[in-house]
Amino acid sequence: MVVDAVRAAHDRAGAVAETLDGIRADLAAGRLPIVSAGHDAEAIAAAQTALGVGAAADAVEAVLAEVALAAVAELGVRGLLVAGGETSGAVTRALGVRALRLTRRVDPGVAWASGRATAVAGEPVLGVLLKSGNFGGVDLLTRAWEEAP
Repeated sequence: MVVDAVRAAHDRAGAVAETLDGIRADLAAGRLPIVSAGHDAEAIAAAQTALGVGAAADAVEAVLAEVALAAVAELGVRGLLVAGGETSGAVTRALGVRALRLTRRVDPGVAWASGRATAVAGEPVLGVLLKSGNFGGVDLLTRAWEEAP
């Protein structure tokens, strides 16, 4: 599932609902849900032109944060791999994760961690891997799920 920045900026609730529907379908089919910002260079440039670079990024991060919160609170998701430093911050803030305990190193500078989602009823413990853009090998995301605690 790809979050479109222009849609996210103009219809955040719709973008969140559509993404959650996709996650539900993946989970029901036994697939690992993957949600990302768009990677099409032309679509990114168009969104940045229409919204501004900062506003486009903010819109996508807001949707991803809401989706993560709903996935944990409503769908029982307990493991998240989040790529992007700003996105990682948005997701952990939305979940109310205030502290992390490193549990398993995957690559230099990248590790699985556990933390409590204090913004979710029952404050479940989550496994999270937060990856900024500057760390990890080309196969990091695949290996991270294989090595998840």
